Parts: sequence; C-alpha cells; structure tokens
Amino acid sequence: MYGPIQDLQDLPRGYTSEQQPGQYRLINSGHPRYFDITPGPQSWKQYFFPATTTLFQVVRNADEWKIEESEQPDSPIAMIGVRPCELAAILVQDRVFLREEWNDSIYRTRRQNAFIMAVNCLHPCGTCFCASMGTGPKATTGFDISLTELEDVFLLEIGSEAGRMLVAGLPYQPASAFLLQSANKGIDEAVKHMGRQLPDTQELPELLLSNLPPAMG
Repeated sequence: MYGPIQDLQDLPRGYTSEQQPGQYRLINSGHPRYFDITPGPQSWKQYFFPATTTLFQVVRNADEWKIEESEQPDSPIAMIGVRPCELAAILVQDRVFLREEWNDSIYRTRRQNAFIMAVNCLHPCGTCFCASMGTGPKATTGFDISLTELEDVFLLEIGSEAGRMLVAGLPYQPASAFLLQSANKGIDEAVKHMGRQLPDTQELPELLLSNLPPAMG
C-alpha cells in the first residue's frame, strides 16, 4: 500500500512480491534491495485524480444561497518507486486531463506539484506484460529521476530540471560501461521473464470496437 514515508525503514527492503491469477503474496527474502516488489492493488493515479473531490459547497444564509469553493491541496508530493507501467498509466491520464484545447485545473496543479522517482523493474511477476505493451520494464519518459537498482549500486538517470537540481546536491560518480551493461542485461532478463505476453496491439482499438456487446433497449 502506498503511504507517507519518513526514512529508509519505511521502504520495502528485502521483500519480493509473487503474483499469479487470483493470488498476491509478499515474501521477505532478506535481500538488501529496496525495490523488488511489483505494484499491488493501488495506483499512483489516485493522487492526481482521487475517487472523490469536493469542488464547492452551497450554504444557505437566511433567504440567500452562497457558493463556497473548496480550497484544493497544492502542497508538493514526491512519489518514490513509481514503476514504468504505472508511469505509462499516468501519461495516459495526462492525455485526458491536459489536452491542448482543455485541461482540468485541479489535475494540472497536482501534476505540476509532483516529483516522480521511477524505478526500473528487474523482477517482474507472473501477471506482468508491460514489455509487449511498450510500457516497461524500463522507464523512458515522464520521470524526474529514474533508478535502476543493482546488487550494490543505484544507477540514476535524470529526466527533468527538477531531477537535475536534486542530484546536484548529492555525492555521485559517472556510471561505468560495466554498470550500464549490467543494467541493460537486467532489463533484457526482465523482458524474458514476463509472465504474460500480449499479441501485436496495433489493431487492438479496432478489435475492441468490433466486439462491443449489443446495445440493450
């Protein structure tokens, strides 16, 4: 479950997740890695477009009605450990609420105030299929910082000016060719171990529309 974190103890270090049809288990294997679990029942999208939002209240005063707009939270939020598939879902949501001809002001404010640290997925589960959808296991866009967690080091990729400003205050060293090769190998292995694979999705929209259920009178 996603929630506030105060320090490293709140991260799922040592845990892996096992997912199969109708089954989800957390396993504490004791390894030193922080981000081996895959997404559970929640989604990061809930922080940008929650299930309920109070837009205004109508208050009656004597014989008059007054509309009081509700103040929307505008405090920044940092999302730690966003998976590439989840990030792809957020970008789809952006296409709905941040269109050129119209955009949702509340959603836009929440997105602008969010810092996203993505984590590339090296340990997919039995129900994962992001490789065949082109949405993982490596994040390619939409993040401020992206991490690849190897056995004893984090590889970091900067995706925005906010990410660059954060890294400027951290001790780091350029990634060696060996580490980059190890990360790429881990991504390739993750693709091979996807539990599921969808066929060619180029004709998927037409396939869905041609199989709509009949309209009911």
